[in-house]
Order: sequence, then structure tokens, then C-alpha cells
Amino acid sequence: GNAVGYFSSCLAALRGSSSTDGMAQEYPDWPLAEACGEAADYLTLVAGVLDTLKVNRQRMLERARSHWTTASNLADAIVRIGGFSFRSAHGIVGRLVREAGEAGLGPDDVQPALLDKVALDIAGRAAGLSEVQIREALDPLSFVATCVTAGSVNLDETRAMIAEGEAQWRADSDWLDAQHTRIA
Repeated sequence: GNAVGYFSSCLAALRGSSSTDGMAQEYPDWPLAEACGEAADYLTLVAGVLDTLKVNRQRMLERARSHWTTASNLADAIVRIGGFSFRSAHGIVGRLVREAGEAGLGPDDVQPALLDKVALDIAGRAAGLSEVQIREALDPLSFVATCVTAGSVNLDETRAMIAEGEAQWRADSDWLDAQHTRIA
């Protein structure tokens, strides 16, 4: 929070200054050093969290399956399979989630009859998805496996982004080392 604000205010103040301005002479008093210190403290905190993090994969999967985390994927399936507009499909899914919640039903309890009833109420026709299609659309593991776009949660895409980030980090580190050598 503060670090971002500090950086922004320093950049805004420097925008119109030159080396002959009084602003440039006052630079050491600006909050830039404090912002860098706060950012470094934050990174130290995050490193400690990551070093001690324990992931309970089974619990994560249970939570993902029980809390409508893939509701938008069901809307996409309604568009693809049922031929609805995105607006209608998301309206259908929103109402489905509300009605299922009011009835004490979770994602695993949704049947084609309930989905079709909601679709009829919203769009005037049945959604036309089978139970298998509904299950697949609402299954988090299926969603992760089939969501294959740049930046997505797909495992291969995530690995590619990590590799790209590591390559960029190495290139940046090499550049920084070269700059240190050049000015030393």
C-alpha cells in the first residue's frame, strides 16, 4: 500500500523536474528509500510465509468442489452446448446458484431438470445439458485441465509462465550484474 503510493508520488514529482530544479536537490528527503524498505520488508515476510506454507490438496479440492468456483465454466458450457448468449448463460447460472443455495444444494447436486427449469424461466428454453456435461463443467479438475489459454490455471500453462518468469529473472540478474561490473 504505502510503498506503491510512495513510488507514485516520487514519479509524479520528478515528471517535470530537471537537475537544476530544487526538487532534484531534495530527492534524498523523499519517501523513495522508505518505499524500498517497505517493499523489502514485505518480500521478507512473504518468503517466510512461503517457507512454512503447508498445502492440503485434498481440502483445497473439497472446498473448490463445494463453493461454486467453476460456475462461470458452467455458463461457458451453456453457451457452447446450449447456444445461449453469454449474458443469458450467466443470468441462468446466477439464478441457478441462488436457487440451489436456497434449497441447500451444492454444485454436485445440480441436475439437468433444475438447470432447465431456471433456463426456461430466464431465457424461455431448456439449457439442454446432460448430467455428465453439468458435472464436467462444475468439476474443478476438469476445468483446470481444459482451460488452456495463456495465463490460465492449466498446469502446462502455469509451468510455461513460471519458466518464462524464471528466464526473465535470470536475464534481469545478468543485466544487473553487468551494470555493477561496468560501474565498479
